[in-house]
Amino acid sequence: MIVCMVKFTLQPEPDYAAVAKYLRSQGHEVWVTDLYRDGNFVWDNGKGRQIVQEGPQPIPSNWPNSRITRTVWAHLSTLAFVRQVRNTISGLQPDVVQVNSSGLKHIDKIPLAMPKTTSFILDFRQIGDRRLPTTVGRRIRNKTRSITRRFKAVNIFDHSCYLHPAGAEKGLGAHWERWGTVVPMGVNDLFLESTRTANGGSGDSRTVRFIYIGTIAKIRR
Repeated sequence: MIVCMVKFTLQPEPDYAAVAKYLRSQGHEVWVTDLYRDGNFVWDNGKGRQIVQEGPQPIPSNWPNSRITRTVWAHLSTLAFVRQVRNTISGLQPDVVQVNSSGLKHIDKIPLAMPKTTSFILDFRQIGDRRLPTTVGRRIRNKTRSITRRFKAVNIFDHSCYLHPAGAEKGLGAHWERWGTVVPMGVNDLFLESTRTANGGSGDSRTVRFIYIGTIAKIRR
């Protein structure tokens, strides 16, 4: 089986590397992508072979620097990049392509008109639960994003993944099991097996200490 795990952010995804390592140990061919700060988008099969592409390019210096031109260029540059990604996927002929939903517009163009022998999975991971916007315009924009997100997951990709059932239900509705799968985040054994010593505090045995990995902001519920 050939698997591609595609992400478009500078943020590292150590779980992708862990999954790739396991699948390779079972004899599968796995390609994992990385976007670097120099703009290069690199596909790596873990065996010394790499495919290097240019990521979305900044607006040329000879273009007028206005909001409209920046927006137009961003769309054109991203579409050109997505075309490169599609060409690479077509050349590798994978069985499964998992696409991280963060960091890039037009990811919904990746599966279009691709061979039915390849399954495309949209990796939503976590859908932020935010307080509802206060203005009518923001409420409409929020609703539009929700409808678009669900349309991509149900009608364009073959399947989608979430970290927890609440996120899957928010993204797909009450019958989310039809289109989505919950894949809980793993916890490294070193964390579970480590010995914790008291570090200040009242010494009350009822004190609970926890580690939260994520974003804490006022807009979060």
